[in-house]
Amino acid sequence: MTAETIFDVINVTAALIVFGILFYKLIALGSKFTWVERVGMGLIAAGAMMLIAPITHKPSPFDGWALTLFLVGNAIYLIGRMTRHRLNNHIQRRDALRRIREQR
Repeated sequence: MTAETIFDVINVTAALIVFGILFYKLIALGSKFTWVERVGMGLIAAGAMMLIAPITHKPSPFDGWALTLFLVGNAIYLIGRMTRHRLNNHIQRRDALRRIREQR
């Protein structure tokens, strides 16, 4: 096996693992995420599946779209996650300050 074949096998395996993890998170744990995070994870999963074609069939009609979907999905997911964490931190800080004021 050549180095290129080994690299292709590793990339396809990684894409399938990413897809499997996101599929599980969306199906089993979807209610724990905001709609923005779910859209981002869906785009990441779609991009991961589309990345397999450019890896195994060169040139592929998905060459440009696969990476674009993957990266845009990551950006949307991370923006949604950051927003959710900032909101939760704000709420926890507000509740902690309210408890401190009530104790006085």
